Amino acid sequence: MLPARISEREDSPPLINPKVLASISNLPVLPLVWQKLLTCLEDPWSSLTEMEALIRQEPGLSARVLARANSPFYGLAGRVTSVQTGLQVLGLQEVRQLCLACGLDQVLRASRLYKRAEGQMLWRHSLQTAEAAALLARELSCPERETAFACGLLHDLGKVLLAACFPLAYQSVRHVQERQGLSWLAAEGLQNLDHQELGRYLARRWGLPPLLSEVIGQHHQPQAQTEYGEMTALTHLADGMAQAVDQPELAARQGEEGLAWEASLRSLGLDQSALEGFRERLRQRLATLATD
Repeated sequence: MLPARISEREDSPPLINPKVLASISNLPVLPLVWQKLLTCLEDPWSSLTEMEALIRQEPGLSARVLARANSPFYGLAGRVTSVQTGLQVLGLQEVRQLCLACGLDQVLRASRLYKRAEGQMLWRHSLQTAEAAALLARELSCPERETAFACGLLHDLGKVLLAACFPLAYQSVRHVQERQGLSWLAAEGLQNLDHQELGRYLARRWGLPPLLSEVIGQHHQPQAQTEYGEMTALTHLADGMAQAVDQPELAARQGEEGLAWEASLRSLGLDQSALEGFRERLRQRLATLATD
């Protein structure tokens, strides 16, 4: 019997509900470094010096900073040998985004699917959506670019929870999706699952800011969002852009998501043609990251 949608209903209790989740011993834990990074997102006074002190506590983060700073994109391959120099090369925004991505990677490692194709696909799509969200925010002159990156990175947090705690349910949805050529949303709907609700639960459990929690829990229904409507719309478009770049055949077969897609475009004052240029810039950015 497959898990059902999270619900507070007293009749016919679902298999996955808040009480079940609260009792799970291996519920993904928000890394301490990540908690500090998320706090810094809204702190305009945070500095590279503070980030350096934080990164030095994590050898894995230090290695990723050095690898990125030595990538061909920055023209200093092989010459950046210290974290301090790496931070100066990358800049505060790039470093924060890199560290947030490392945090999600750390969370995903708790899943038994991490070393399989499903886990790698989930990781790649999360990172690509984050890059797409940051690109859209920059193109739209949105001041909350790092928040946009975090929203894109965490939008599928519910899938991370499924992969970590309910791997059989995760694989079952994936099999239905592949056999029937459906979107993930449609495939999980056939099994009475909703990764948005799961993601919102975990986001609240972690104590993430309300904006992040609501975008995670509403990114497929941006037309229903009000308080955080623009960021939800931006994340929805970023999700679709990332899928179109990474899996063009699947994206073409499924088409855009109708009302939700059109509502997102209207919310941000965009039209479909404007996204074509954004997609090309996203491809270039992802190609650069692939060389890190």
